[in-house]
Amino acid sequence: MALAQPESAYTLGHRTPVHKEFLAGALHQVASLKGKQTLTPEPKEPVLATTILQSTLAGGTFKLPTLETQLPELYMALAMSAEANTTIMTQNPPDALAPSNGNSLLGSLPKSFDGNRDIAKEFIHFYKRWWRLNDKKPAFKILYKRVALCISYIHGKKVKDWADDQQEAMDKKLTSGYTWLDEELWEDFAKSFNDTFTDIAAGVKVENELQTLRMKDGNIDTYIATFKKLLKEAGYTENEQGTLKMFKSGLPGGLNICIINNSLTLPNTLKSWIEAAHQQQLKYLQTKEYS
Repeated sequence: MALAQPESAYTLGHRTPVHKEFLAGALHQVASLKGKQTLTPEPKEPVLATTILQSTLAGGTFKLPTLETQLPELYMALAMSAEANTTIMTQNPPDALAPSNGNSLLGSLPKSFDGNRDIAKEFIHFYKRWWRLNDKKPAFKILYKRVALCISYIHGKKVKDWADDQQEAMDKKLTSGYTWLDEELWEDFAKSFNDTFTDIAAGVKVENELQTLRMKDGNIDTYIATFKKLLKEAGYTENEQGTLKMFKSGLPGGLNICIINNSLTLPNTLKSWIEAAHQQQLKYLQTKEYS
């Protein structure tokens, strides 16, 4: 079956150079798009190429479309081919490494410290090894950050207040002339940690001081402040069992009796007993002033 004859007098063998160049480009495009493609869906084969192939197989002649009607299709095919190549070239290889900002720390992260004296030395020694492995990193090279990072691994009910105090103490030093690079920031923190958690003798001493602490000369404010300070150093929390009993033991018996007799609801926490003791002592001192 033959296709329609061209309207002009030209035959397929007498095409102009422009038409020949156009046909060569179209056939090259067909060859480029043949075969398996990596994109889905596969690019559609141009209508021009299909028509040429059908005409050749049928043994007939072919009416070449004008350039004005065929160029848009050719441009579309070229665009699809370029898009496929771009997609293939921009895909990451399967073994590509993720970009690094150069600030990641080496080694394993330390386990958090919750105030357990049995593992205090292990914690601080592990942290020091981690620091020496990353001694050129800003997190350790800058002394303020080295201390702050260590504090971030100290958390739990028993050590929360102590950790907060250490951070506040370091921040106050910055307002007193210290810089972020002063070695004293780490030295003072390390000494405080050792004195509180790794020095067994110091821990026993604090515990004894807390057990034997007594209010003197009617000074309730000094007694409360000292009790809270020793409580933190010993690793206790205000809500921990036994702290209320220790606080009561340091108050005069008469003051405890006044709290019991003058309270509508008997205080049952350390905080509420401290408030009641403070109020009753102030009343006692004011009454004594006029007696």
